Amino acid sequence: MHCRISSSSAHARRLHRRPNCCRFVPARTQVGLRPEISRQLALSRPSPWIGSTGPTARSPQCRLHGQVPTEIRSHGLGLLYHRPGAHMNADLCFGFSKTKWEDLSQQLDGNESAWGEAIGVFERRMRERFFSSIDALFAADTRPDSPSPDLTNAPDCIPGFSIMALCCLLIETLQGFREAPPSAANPAGPRTFPSGSCIKPPSGTNQQFIKFLLRPAFGGAFNGKVAKSFASGIRNGILHEAETRKWVIWREEPAGEIAAQEDDGYALNRSLFYAAVKKEFESYLRELRDPVNKELRQRFKEKMDDLCGEA
Repeated sequence: MHCRISSSSAHARRLHRRPNCCRFVPARTQVGLRPEISRQLALSRPSPWIGSTGPTARSPQCRLHGQVPTEIRSHGLGLLYHRPGAHMNADLCFGFSKTKWEDLSQQLDGNESAWGEAIGVFERRMRERFFSSIDALFAADTRPDSPSPDLTNAPDCIPGFSIMALCCLLIETLQGFREAPPSAANPAGPRTFPSGSCIKPPSGTNQQFIKFLLRPAFGGAFNGKVAKSFASGIRNGILHEAETRKWVIWREEPAGEIAAQEDDGYALNRSLFYAAVKKEFESYLRELRDPVNKELRQRFKEKMDDLCGEA
C-alpha cells in the first residue's frame, strides 16, 4: 500500500516509503490548513486516500473520495510522524473531544438535558466506530447472484469474518457498558486449598459475552450450550485464530433463524445476528434515556469517564 502524497522533500519521501510506521498528523504551527482538512488528517486511521484503489475509495461514505486535496499535497513538510507516547486529545466521537466530555460529565447530576447530550455522544461514537463500518461491509459484499455494476473492476469482498469480528467487539463494548467485569474473590484468613477456600479467579469476559447473547433480541437462539459454543467457536475463534470452530457463517441462512444445528456444529445467519445486535443497542439507548435506571446510568458514566482517563 502506498501513499498518494507527492513532495520533493526528503521527509515526505520517508513517509511514502514507510506507510505502516506512521500516522499523518497536521503540524498546525507550520501549515495553514482549513480546520476540516486538518481534522480529516488527524483522524485518518487509515486515511481514505491511502491505497485508494478499491471500492471503499469510490464509496459515497469516503469523505475525500479517494483523492488528496490540493491543499494537503502542497504542504508535504507539514506531515509529521506521530511519535508513540505523544499526548493526544482524542475524540470520543467526531468533533467531540475528551475534554468536552469531562465538562459534560460534571453536569449530569439531575440534568436531563446534559444526559440527552451524553447519550447522543455515545450513540454517535458507536455508530461511527462500529455500525457504519459493518454497514459498509454488508454493502461491499460480493454477491454472485446480483453483482453491482459499480464494482465490476473491484476485487471480490467476502466480509463474513470481518462483520462477525466487529459484531463481537460491539457486543463486548455494549455489555461492558451494562455491567462491570467480574472481580476475583478474595476470602479472608489463611488459604487452605484444596481442603478450604482459595482465591477464585474471575470468570473472564466470556461469561459477559454469553450473558449478552441471552438478551431478548436474540429470541432464545443461544439458549443452552449454543451460547457457549458461539463464544468459543465464533468470538474466540475469529479474534484469536482468524477461524471458526464448528461454526459456519452464512449471509441469509439458516432462513428465518439466527443459528441452527448443522451436522456436528452450527450455522449462523449473520444478517439476522447483526439485526439482533442493533435491536439490543436501541434497547440500551432507550433504557439510558429513562432516569429511573440510575444504576445503568451510573455504570455508563463510569465507563465514559474511564475512556477519557485512558492515555
